[in-house]
Amino acid sequence: MLRYSESERNNFQYIVVEVEPSFPVSRDRVVEVLHSENVLARKYFWPGCHNMQPYRSYYPHAGLVLPHTNQVSERVVVLPTGSSIDVEDIEAITSILSVLAKP
Repeated sequence: MLRYSESERNNFQYIVVEVEPSFPVSRDRVVEVLHSENVLARKYFWPGCHNMQPYRSYYPHAGLVLPHTNQVSERVVVLPTGSSIDVEDIEAITSILSVLAKP
């Protein structure tokens, strides 16, 4: 988890998780497991804009010069948030992620 600066104004609109390469399972597997548990998580910033039309056709080799964009788009997940999520939901989601974190 990353700390945010308490001096910043933040609306906490998104809960974004970056699945590090050292994590025992891939981002895609994290999303798959969360979906199987009825958690509406989704891949975030995926696919990268350069992999979508019309950019993919105009610049088919853009990924070669955007290695960081490719890496981030393969690791980021957005978790559900808002008034429909309560403490029990948060505990369930963190429990699922904790189980996935065990090798």
